[in-house]
Amino acid sequence: MALYIVSTGFNVTQILYKAARTQPSSEDRFLFLMPISEKSSGVFEKREGAIKTLKYVFSILNVYSGVKYDLMDVNDEDVYGSILTLLDRTMYINGKFYPGPIEVWAVGGTRSLVSILTFYGQIDPRVKRIIGFSERSGRFIEIPTISGKHLYRMGKIRTEYNLLRNIEEGKGIPGNVSSRLVNKLIKEGLIIKTMGRKSSYEITELGMIYRRRYEILLKL
Repeated sequence: MALYIVSTGFNVTQILYKAARTQPSSEDRFLFLMPISEKSSGVFEKREGAIKTLKYVFSILNVYSGVKYDLMDVNDEDVYGSILTLLDRTMYINGKFYPGPIEVWAVGGTRSLVSILTFYGQIDPRVKRIIGFSERSGRFIEIPTISGKHLYRMGKIRTEYNLLRNIEEGKGIPGNVSSRLVNKLIKEGLIIKTMGRKSSYEITELGMIYRRRYEILLKL
């Protein structure tokens, strides 16, 4: 099984072409991302038309080859929130951790949506390939990814993951954690120190993203 995550605009012709050339196998999944749109806006009907086309084609694929698909609305003005939602949406499938390959197609939709999906491809270590689209040549191009597991030491990941999880769950910092590590995470923007009668720590949105990234790495 493979998971394909695709940024989608109003013209889905190139996506359907790419899917046909890919020849997905049984149980492969496609997750189509589309920017949210107000019903009163002029683009809403075009958006609904693209969704209708995708549903029609992939419903047929589902019947004849078992390929599954889903749609996900994305607030393309909220980069951190969109990344977190995407990680939470793909980390577990049918209640089980998904360790398989992910291929990202940052090929359609708004520029911000393409940027969000490309950013996600650099974060999730399960992403094996990122595909972009050149409007000038009409060709699909491969984008380098640096999300490989080999770049990280697992002991360091486990330590930082446990600390970020504790802070996110409101448990504070364990007594055996060094101030050097805490200061490092503050400097990197993963946590912040709140001032008051008694100082405490809070996880940032970037820290939440890294906490999920580390969780995936530890489960692979």
